Amino acid sequence: MKKIIFGLLILNLMLSCKSQDSKEDYIGTWLEVQQKDNEFVIVDCGYEGETLKTSNDSIMEKGIMEDVDIKIDHMKEDETGVTLFTDKLEKSYYKFLWIDKEKGISKWEIQYSESYNVVKYFVNALKSRV
Repeated sequence: MKKIIFGLLILNLMLSCKSQDSKEDYIGTWLEVQQKDNEFVIVDCGYEGETLKTSNDSIMEKGIMEDVDIKIDHMKEDETGVTLFTDKLEKSYYKFLWIDKEKGISKWEIQYSESYNVVKYFVNALKSRV
C-alpha cells in the first residue's frame, strides 16, 4: 500500500512540474506594458490600455482604436516560444516568449500581414503588480 501511495505522489509531482512549463502558458488575459529602463510598467493614460485575451483556440486583441477577434489555425512550439498562426500559410501569427515568467511578463511578436510586424510586451493580468 505504501508503494502505491508513494507512486501516486511521484506521479502527481511529475504532472505538476510538467504543467508549470506548459506550452499553454500563453493562455490568459494580458495587459500591455512598456519598458522603462530595466523595468516594465503599465502606462495609465486615463483609459483602458491594450489587452490580449487568449485561449487554446482564439485571440481577442483589444486595442485603442479597434478590436481583433481571430481564431488560431495551428501552433508551433520551439525552444524560444510558442507561435500561434492565424492562417494556414503561416503569414499571420502571434509569437509568445517569456521575458520574466516569475513576474508574468511576456514578449509578443505579432505579424498581422506579410509587411506589418510589431513587438509588444504584456503582463499576465493575474500578476499585474509590475
